[in-house]
Amino acid sequence: MSSKVPILSAGGPLIFRQLFEKVSSTYTYLLADSHTKDAVIIDPVLETVERDKKLISQLNLKLGPIINTHLHADHVTGSGLLKQIPGSFSVLSHYDGVKVDKIIKHGDVIKFGNFELECRSTPGNTMTTVGEEKAFNPRLTKTKIEFVKIMNELNLPLPKQMERAIPLNLKCGINDE
Repeated sequence: MSSKVPILSAGGPLIFRQLFEKVSSTYTYLLADSHTKDAVIIDPVLETVERDKKLISQLNLKLGPIINTHLHADHVTGSGLLKQIPGSFSVLSHYDGVKVDKIIKHGDVIKFGNFELECRSTPGNTMTTVGEEKAFNPRLTKTKIEFVKIMNELNLPLPKQMERAIPLNLKCGINDE
């Protein structure tokens, strides 16, 4: 049986790095074709842009797509600053008012070297994608009053950086004011 997923081994065809930003607990992924050096980065964080640029340079990679999986509320994207790398461009699914270079939809393919990523819509992760929650969350079948009561009793904090992150992420993390 053959697999579309390459074996991850030293010297293999796919370069894969999982990176972590501790304040927001965000994982960033750097993927690249080890032969062509074409690369993508997924969910970069503003505070770790210099780390990411350094790694891209050390590995002699050619950054193309800078992908955000959704409009994040827990951190500010590093896309705007990473776009300073020649040949790179920002990628995100459609959100009203978002400034992005390439808008993707379910089923679109993002290529890098001899590899490709197939885009998948996974609604329900943020306030702009609540379809999954509406379909499967039993709390959403309650009245508005019951729902508000349930949610208030959970005492959940808002994401720490939400007030800063959402407005900036609509502009690829760039504060141009």
